[in-house]
Amino acid sequence: MELNIGIEPAKEYLSFELAKGALKLVKDVMLVKEGENVVITADSSTDRRVVEATANAVYSIGAMPTVIYYPTAPNACIEPPAPVGRAVAKADVWIEYTYSYVMHSPSWKRSLENGCRYICLTGMDVEMLVKTN
Repeated sequence: MELNIGIEPAKEYLSFELAKGALKLVKDVMLVKEGENVVITADSSTDRRVVEATANAVYSIGAMPTVIYYPTAPNACIEPPAPVGRAVAKADVWIEYTYSYVMHSPSWKRSLENGCRYICLTGMDVEMLVKTN
């Protein structure tokens, strides 16, 4: 991975703008409502600042965020670890930030069949989420 020299990797980088972008994602794109269960999945390649901002946005509107981190899988579209699959099957909303996304896996299909609203935002970083404003 190549990083520019500067403050981009800092936790505080664009923190206000990031919070606004996360709230827009949660309220206006995913239509999260108070009392809903929102599962946010991330792997070891995910920008954790984005995950934390999203979880904070979910919580701030009265919904329940559940964040699940796990190691980056070798390929995309494979079944995630069993606890992840069980969690997303019961979610009202699933926001997937994993680099090795699980779209098209049995767990993904099961979650959609159960009425889960899903979005795959592979590779989302601070800059990208800020630019959604």
